[in-house]
Amino acid sequence: MSKDRKFEASFRVGVLILVLLAGCAPQATPTAALPVVVVPATQVPVQPSATATEAIAPEPTMRTLYEAPTVEPLHKNEPTPILVEGLPDLLAAQFEMPARLIPAEIDPSTQFEQAVVEYRQAVQDDAMRLKWIGGMTAGVPGFTIWLSTLSQDAGERIALAYPIQVNIRFTDDPALNRVKDVNLLMPVGGGGGGVVNAFPTLTLRPGQVAISPTDVSSVDLQVGGQSDIGYDFAITCAEPGVYDLLFEIPYLVIGKEGSTQRRLIYQVLCACPETATQWVFDSGTGAWLASSRWVLRSGQFLHP
Repeated sequence: MSKDRKFEASFRVGVLILVLLAGCAPQATPTAALPVVVVPATQVPVQPSATATEAIAPEPTMRTLYEAPTVEPLHKNEPTPILVEGLPDLLAAQFEMPARLIPAEIDPSTQFEQAVVEYRQAVQDDAMRLKWIGGMTAGVPGFTIWLSTLSQDAGERIALAYPIQVNIRFTDDPALNRVKDVNLLMPVGGGGGGVVNAFPTLTLRPGQVAISPTDVSSVDLQVGGQSDIGYDFAITCAEPGVYDLLFEIPYLVIGKEGSTQRRLIYQVLCACPETATQWVFDSGTGAWLASSRWVLRSGQFLHP
């Protein structure tokens, strides 16, 4: 047999042996079906990819954390957590400023009783608060923002933090931006008290400021505990105008699972009248007591 024929025969024998070995090899089992992820009925089931090598990132939730300017707790031993956006406010605010601008459609000389009724509504109704603008006048050094907790969790407390950011601008509403010959209504008598944290004097001029309290009486609000805390702001008028103040008030929500930082956004309208007539009434009876005329000069309210 020639060399070529011997090689061909050997090759055929080798191929036959490989075929026989392949027939004896165990067969691979079918690939098991991939499980379907169980999700709520309102969502669409998702089939995992057989080739995926990285874990799927979880969907963002209401507790997703975002970067924010650092604030410091008034409790020095409290940690400063990261700001959490998108959660319900657990802090409520109420504006207190004795003197309020009487809306232009009300003439106190003939509609004094109506003015007193609406004034009292405005003190309680947050929607009317921006209609009955707080007004600077003699004997009114500023205003107070009263803070209270909305939490119903007895194991949760609110710790106030600082600094507060205040964005001040002239109002661009022509219906509000009136400072000449205005009427202010102010009660006397009665009045209540409360825990107050005092802040430095705030000069009303366009711009943004960050302020911290100069005197701290209390910082905690708890369910069934301290009912409210006042932020007391002394203010001065740089020039006549109606000012729109936007407060960003930071606070910490401290519970059994840790703490989060949140912020309350609160708007205040405050007027520095150029000329005004102040109408004083008895806070108990609502009766008119006196009227006086004031003029704003060099940041002070004087008799003309």
